[in-house]
Amino acid sequence: MAFFLALPAAQAHAASSCPVEPVSVTPVELTRMDSYIRNTQSWGPSGFVTTSLSERSGKRVTTTYLTQHPMLPGSLSRDGMRIDLSYDSPLEDIPRLKTIKRWRSGYTASMDGEVLERGTFELRYKHSTSIYVGACRYIVWVVQQQMSPEGRPGDIFEQHFSPELSTIIGTMKKSAEGKRLSGVFFDQIRVVE
Repeated sequence: MAFFLALPAAQAHAASSCPVEPVSVTPVELTRMDSYIRNTQSWGPSGFVTTSLSERSGKRVTTTYLTQHPMLPGSLSRDGMRIDLSYDSPLEDIPRLKTIKRWRSGYTASMDGEVLERGTFELRYKHSTSIYVGACRYIVWVVQQQMSPEGRPGDIFEQHFSPELSTIIGTMKKSAEGKRLSGVFFDQIRVVE
């Protein structure tokens, strides 16, 4: 009986330690335990930085992403290789996506100054809902992201963007028919002191 009485207090303590401020220069860490992924996110002088530590075939791999907005794919660095993404449209409208419903831009992917591909990138606001990361509950925008290289259809991702934290706290890859293919949802979230 004492366990059940202590449970609400434990949940209240966990919820009180939940990050509630937008991700800033103080990093926020998101962790998924079953297929190990740890993302550390913060704003730096060059933009929004995500350092992702994941496990692949028993080996830990570190990938760094740099972007001008958390909802946009940006530069990717891993094993001495770097791919850069640039966008044609201004980014100022992205924080208003819930109101404007859609943001679209041409993009260019390049490596060492050489263009790898061009195409179109689109964000569509679908609706808002709430999700949990561990004991932490957040209202999120459900946003469809599609990057379409010239001449072929692009992959569709459904992002869960927390306007409170100003970051993505879950992502799911979907088929053109809307079927769930894969996703990353986190078990824990904390401010890195």
